[in-house]
Amino acid sequence: MQHNLSNIALTLLTVPDIRNIFREELSAYFGSNYVPYIQSETDQLLNVDEAAAFLGLKKETLYGKVRRREIPVNKQGNRLYFSKTELTEWVKGGRKLTTQELDVKASTFRRYKK
Repeated sequence: MQHNLSNIALTLLTVPDIRNIFREELSAYFGSNYVPYIQSETDQLLNVDEAAAFLGLKKETLYGKVRRREIPVNKQGNRLYFSKTELTEWVKGGRKLTTQELDVKASTFRRYKK
């Protein structure tokens, strides 16, 4: 009995290796138009309910911030989507300076104003 070795697979591939093989095969099958959508934890898209829960806001408050253009949002048709990364950066951007940081800024300002 003769065995066809191309059908036998002995491997120690990791899950990421297998994923890469699948991506390569899909790309070869679909051609250059295939762009795999890879979503990491940080660039996850959230709907209104998820974004409100993530930020600890009521949905009405979130809608108000969207209406006043106070928060980063993407709109597709009637649906709103929020990037988890952008929301995190938005929250970090609202960080208040500590008293020590304010003192340093004030002394620097006074020094250069003279």
